[in-house]
Amino acid sequence: MLRGALVVAFGVQTVFAAGVGALVGLATEGGGGDPFVAGVLVAFAIFQLGVGIFVVRLGVLATNRAARMLADADDAAEAAARLRTVRTGALAQTLVSAVLFATPVWFAAFAVATGQGLVALAALVALAALGYGIGIVACGGLARAAVPRSPGDAA
Repeated sequence: MLRGALVVAFGVQTVFAAGVGALVGLATEGGGGDPFVAGVLVAFAIFQLGVGIFVVRLGVLATNRAARMLADADDAAEAAARLRTVRTGALAQTLVSAVLFATPVWFAAFAVATGQGLVALAALVALAALGYGIGIVACGGLARAAVPRSPGDAA
């Protein structure tokens, strides 16, 4: 479920960004492309992926910490409520991850709209693909935390 949410959120942003970039590019007739702007776009995309990795790591740690508290529940109703909280947190973290890791797509849309070169555009698309892959991998850690363990499992 978490990977599906990431795929949908990432995909919607990608389609929307591509549409906005294409419309703005057509309306402005592009530009000559500036190597400085292209470099700034790629640098900010790399920075955004770093921020995304940091935020995802914090989210996985928080979800794991919340999942460990399931064992402290006094009764089944409290355990179910805590499990819902853990799962809701994992889903929210997945959606935040999708937004953060899809940011290079928006930079690529801006590159298209401003007429940047193919090298910059290819770098931004590669960074977006890398962000997508990192998000898919991060979903595994969130899913492990959101699935209740049997009492005999070591946490």
